[in-house]
Amino acid sequence: TSNWVLDPDWSASGLIGFISDATIDGSLILWLMASPYGVPEPAASAQTEDHIEGLSLSVDGTLAAYTARTTGENGVKHTYVALRDLSDGVAYVLYDEKTGVFDPAIAPDSQRVAVAMRSEQGTSDIWLVARADSSTIRVTDGAQAVKPFWSPDGRWLGYLRAVENHFEAWCVPVDGTTIGEPRRLFRYQNLDGTSRPSWTFK
Repeated sequence: TSNWVLDPDWSASGLIGFISDATIDGSLILWLMASPYGVPEPAASAQTEDHIEGLSLSVDGTLAAYTARTTGENGVKHTYVALRDLSDGVAYVLYDEKTGVFDPAIAPDSQRVAVAMRSEQGTSDIWLVARADSSTIRVTDGAQAVKPFWSPDGRWLGYLRAVENHFEAWCVPVDGTTIGEPRRLFRYQNLDGTSRPSWTFK
């Protein structure tokens, strides 16, 4: 029987994480490797979560953010973003909206998490969520944006944007609570909306 390995992320600390269903019951859980030569081990978890995906590790390798699924009062499932302490496995809901929150990306300073949030009209945009109090700052407006990704210094936030029948990579400067003007990085006809670009130091 083959297993899925999804959404890998490699922290600057050297920690590698991914989501896999290599479990007895086939559930998707978080796995960690201490190094490329390490043996994958299930991450500590103090709770049961339904179908996690979209992993983002903090720079220091102490936190994991991911998308999880829950069922609302009306029986309809939607996604929220959870933040887990990797030392004890305790996770909490960072942000939850019935329309769906997904694609988390932890900022380099670990104080904020960029997420994609869907509106009631079905448009997805990028928001910043503070770890301290879950307060939010809107980054895009009506952009059909997903898959946020940070520059290593935290001064820029990139994302993918659906334009006509393809995706483009865009970015905005971020200075505290101030979001600058968006600019297009590149467009590519075969760019997949499920991909998350990576931003490295020059």
